[in-house]
Amino acid sequence: MNTRITPVISRSSLFLLGLWGVVIPASFFLTSCTSQKKQEASETQGANPLLPGQEKRVMPLEFQPTQTVELELQRRNLETGDSWRASFIKENPTETTLPIIQWRIQNAPDQYSLTDRRADSGWIQHFLDLVQTIERKGPAAAGTLSAFGLDRPRTVIRLKTEQKEHWLSIGDAITEHQFYIRHTLSAPTPSDSEAVVQDVSIAEGAAFEMLRRAPEFEALRQRKISTLDTDDIDVIKFTKAGREIFAAQRLSEGWGNAKNEPTTLPVTEWLEQLTHLRATRFSDEIPTGSPTSWSKSELQALTSSPRYSLELTDRKDRITRFTLHPVQGRVLAKWSDRENVVFELGAETLSILETFPPRGK
Repeated sequence: MNTRITPVISRSSLFLLGLWGVVIPASFFLTSCTSQKKQEASETQGANPLLPGQEKRVMPLEFQPTQTVELELQRRNLETGDSWRASFIKENPTETTLPIIQWRIQNAPDQYSLTDRRADSGWIQHFLDLVQTIERKGPAAAGTLSAFGLDRPRTVIRLKTEQKEHWLSIGDAITEHQFYIRHTLSAPTPSDSEAVVQDVSIAEGAAFEMLRRAPEFEALRQRKISTLDTDDIDVIKFTKAGREIFAAQRLSEGWGNAKNEPTTLPVTEWLEQLTHLRATRFSDEIPTGSPTSWSKSELQALTSSPRYSLELTDRKDRITRFTLHPVQGRVLAKWSDRENVVFELGAETLSILETFPPRGK
C-alpha cells in the first residue's frame, strides 16, 4: 500500500512553483529518461559503451592472448603447394607479461630434428595480440569450401587456453587486407570441398600481414642468440686469439676498466650489438652430409681454440660464455646457455669483434 505524503507549502512557495511548475517536472522527466538510457546502454555494451556514430567491432575469436598456453600453425605455400605444421607451448603458463613469457617449440616440421627448441617468444606473443584484433566485417554468401579457398586453407591457427580451443582457417584473399575465414571450436573435419557452407566470414586484421612476412617455420625460432639483455650484464672479459684484450665492470654510472676506473669506451653500445646478433643458420637446420654443412675441424676449432671469446657475468653472478670463430667469410658461434646448437652468423659480425676496443683508447 502506497502512502501519499502531502507537503505543507507557503503561498510564496506556491507562487514560485507556479512559475516553475512546468519546468521542474519536465527537467525531472528528462533526467530520469537519460539515466535509464545510460543504464540500458551500459547493460547492452558492457563497461565500454560505444561513442555516438561508432559501430561495434565484431571479433571472431574471443580469448585472452596472455592466457593462451598452446599455439599451432599449419601453413601452405600457395606457389609450391608445400606445407608445414609446428606447435608451440608456453614454458611458464602462469606468466602473463613479456619478457617473462617464454615459448618453446613442441613439434617441428618433419624434416627437422631440433636440438634447440627456443621459439621467438616476442613474435608469438605479438601475433596472438593481433589475432585477437582480427575483425569480422560480415558473413560471406553461402558457397562451397573450394569457392573460398577453405578446402585447402593457406593457414590454420589453433589456439588453446585453459578454457577452450579455437581453430581459425584462413582461405583466399579478397583484397590485400581481407580474407575469407572460418572459426570453429573443434578441429575442422575433412568434408566435401563442393558442399555448401554458411559459416564463412569476411575478416581483416594486421595478423594476416604478420603471417605473410613469416611464411617459413625458421622465422619462428629464437634466432637472437643471446639469452641476456645488455642491462643484465655486470662484468665483461673479451679474449682474442687466447689473449685477454679487454675487461670491464659496471659502475653505478657507466663502466669501469679492470682497475675499476671509469672508462669512456662505448661499452654499452658494443654490448647492444653483441646481444642482438641473429643467427642466419642453426646447425640442426642443415641436413647431415649436406655440402653446406660444417666440417669437424671447423667445429673443433670453435670448441677448443675459438678466435673470439666473451665471458659475461650477470647481476646474479652467473657466467655465460660466448665463443665465435671465423670460417670462410662466415662466423660460427656457441652460446653456453644454448649448448646443444651451433649458430652461423654473417661476415659483418667480424667488424663488431675486430674494431673493439677502438685503437688508441
